[in-house]
Amino acid sequence: MIVAVERRRDPRPDTWGYLAFLIWTLVLVAVLPPARLGWLLGSVLVFAGIWRHQALLILLRRRTWFTLALLLLLSGLTLGPRDLGPTWFRLSREGLWAGLGMILRGLSILLAFSASIGALSVARLSAVFERLGLKGLGFAFGVAVNLSVSLQDIILVTYHTLRQRGAFRLNRRLFHNLRPFLLGIFANALRHGDEVVLAASARAFDPERPAGSPIPLTTGDIALIILLLAALVLLLT
Repeated sequence: MIVAVERRRDPRPDTWGYLAFLIWTLVLVAVLPPARLGWLLGSVLVFAGIWRHQALLILLRRRTWFTLALLLLLSGLTLGPRDLGPTWFRLSREGLWAGLGMILRGLSILLAFSASIGALSVARLSAVFERLGLKGLGFAFGVAVNLSVSLQDIILVTYHTLRQRGAFRLNRRLFHNLRPFLLGIFANALRHGDEVVLAASARAFDPERPAGSPIPLTTGDIALIILLLAALVLLLT
């Protein structure tokens, strides 16, 4: 059962608005046709530029663009018939378009998470979902959101650990060594999530108990949610 939510006069969006923005982005990433993904990314960039400009710093990192360029190249090499470029290095036009779509979706999700994470702590999400009658779900979602941000650090630590052991030398065992790399990321991500749960248990967290003071719905949240619904209709029609 949905419980009434307190309201507060504040022109800035808070937890409810950021949560709505994140869900809005994830829904559109899943259902939006490729031709309109540019509009989605533009909307996310505008939101981040206005409310969380620190999230845009990720676009200044070289490894971000290197990863995206590598994704585009691999898509052009592996997807569809190779019908573009010189004879000695041909790429797939279909694969490049598919890779571009993946880049737009990935950037939209990455920026949305980076822009929302500051207002979506585990405690705040627990309180929000409790007000919606979904006890325990907020804690699980909060752990997942915070884990997604920590995942980049987990990947870097795993990469540097294996690189120092010579796992990524250019030899015939390069692709064979990708297996421990992926397993290391998976194991470290599970360990990090388990640490979050243990920390919550140490603080006597119980999803059946009240999550503390309710999170108010600000006027900025209401305005943002209305704007997101209008944009959702425009992008899907």
